[in-house]
Amino acid sequence: MKAIDEALGGVEFGRFRLLPHRRELRADGVAVERGRRAFDILMVLTEARGALVTKDEILSRVWPDTVVEENNLVVQISTLRKALGEDRDFIRTVSGRGYRFVGEIRTSVPASEAETRVDRGADAEATPSAPSSSLPRPISGLIGRGTELE
Repeated sequence: MKAIDEALGGVEFGRFRLLPHRRELRADGVAVERGRRAFDILMVLTEARGALVTKDEILSRVWPDTVVEENNLVVQISTLRKALGEDRDFIRTVSGRGYRFVGEIRTSVPASEAETRVDRGADAEATPSAPSSSLPRPISGLIGRGTELE
């Protein structure tokens, strides 16, 4: 699974790595326990890249077909801050308006792409790369099927 995660990249901030395709938050390489709604809120906040996200926008994106009260949002923000631990200040409350994610967000480069850039050096940006895929690269060729291939 780690190879798939690395192939797909993710978003990093501080000591955390957010893997949207796996709906996983990792701190120093270890999965962080948090709820589904808290994860959805973190996604909304990090996608905004530091911009204010109103309470109404969060409610409509995280609970699209459900009417919920604002205290549900407050509980989920609290859960998310608890999961972030000492980095809880990455999420700022803008009183009466919404929330803002203030951590420096970096887009993770998939491992295969990073290796290609290192191997090619300066020519990496000039040469088009192969089409991207969410499937991992094969580890080795076909084994034990030589007769069938011939």
